[in-house]
Amino acid sequence: MKKMILALALVAVVGAPALAKHNASAAVAAKPAAAPSAQTVKVAEDSLSRQLARIYGASINKMYSERKGAASKDKFKEGFLTVMQHDSTENDFLDGLSFGLEVLRNKMQMKQRQKIDLNTKEFAEQLFKSLADTTIMTEEQLRSLNEKVTQQMASTEQLARESDPQAAANLKAGADYVAHLLKTDKEFHRTASGLLYKIVTPGKGETYKDGATVKIKYKGMHVDGKVFDQNPDGAEMNISHTVPGFKEALMLMSPGCKLTAVIPGALGYGIRGAGNGEIGPNETLIFEIETPEPAKVEAAAQPAATAKKVAPAKATTKKAPARKRK
Repeated sequence: MKKMILALALVAVVGAPALAKHNASAAVAAKPAAAPSAQTVKVAEDSLSRQLARIYGASINKMYSERKGAASKDKFKEGFLTVMQHDSTENDFLDGLSFGLEVLRNKMQMKQRQKIDLNTKEFAEQLFKSLADTTIMTEEQLRSLNEKVTQQMASTEQLARESDPQAAANLKAGADYVAHLLKTDKEFHRTASGLLYKIVTPGKGETYKDGATVKIKYKGMHVDGKVFDQNPDGAEMNISHTVPGFKEALMLMSPGCKLTAVIPGALGYGIRGAGNGEIGPNETLIFEIETPEPAKVEAAAQPAATAKKVAPAKATTKKAPARKRK
C-alpha cells in the first residue's frame, strides 16, 4: 500500500513544475504581476490538500477492499488522528515516531510468525537505558551482540512454539489417529522411527535409494481427510529433498508401487508447521503415494538369420550414456 500511495502522490507533485513552466513562458511579455495575497495562497493550499487526500483515500479504500479478514476504517482514522495531533517539524520527534511504529509492526509479525510476544514495556525501558549510556559500541561489539540476540531469539521461538496449545492439540490428535489405525487396519505397519505405512499395490524391482530422483503421484491430507496438496499428473522429486517421513516412505517403494503413509509431526514439518499455517505445528499428515512404472520400450526387430552359423561373440557390458538432467 505504501508504494502505491507514494506513487500516486508523486504523480500529483511531479505535475506541478510543467504547469509552472507553461505559465512562465506565457507571461514573458506581460507586465510584472502583483504578489498573490496570503488568502489566495491559503485557498490554493487548502484545495491541494483536499485533492491529495482524495488520492490517498482512494488508495486506502482499495487496500481495504483487498484485505482479508476483519478490517476497521474507524481504527485507521483513530491512528491517523493520533499522529496528526502531534504536528511537528522536529526531525528527532519524527524519527522516534517512525521507529516506534516499526517496532510495533515487528512485534505483530513476531507474534504471528514466530509465536513470540514481545514485551514492549521492557523493550522501551531497556532502550531508554541504552540511550542514556554514552558509550559507543564498535562494529565488532555490535556484530557480537547481534549474534547473541539472534541465538536468543531462536531459543525463545522454540520455547514459545512448544508451549503453543495448538501444537499440543495436534500432537494428541495425531497419536489418537495412529492408535485407531493400528487397531482397525492390520495392513498398516509402523517403523522404528514412527512412520505408519500400508502397501496398497506392491511394486516391481529394487526399492528406491537415498538421493534418487523419482517420479511420483501423491495426495496429502490432514487426519480429518481434508486435502491440502496433490499432484495427480506426477512430478519428479529427489528423495533426499523431502521431509524425513516422506523420504522413508519412498525408500520402501519400487516402480509401480502404491503406498499410504501416515507421517507424525516429528517426521514431517515439526513444531513450525508449513504453508503459512496450512500445516499446523506437530501435525500428523497422510499421504497417498504412487510411483508409476517407467513406460515400456518395444524391442527393436532382430535382423534375419543367415544360413551360415556364426559363433557367438564374447559377452560384453556396454555402459549406457548418462542422461542429462534438465
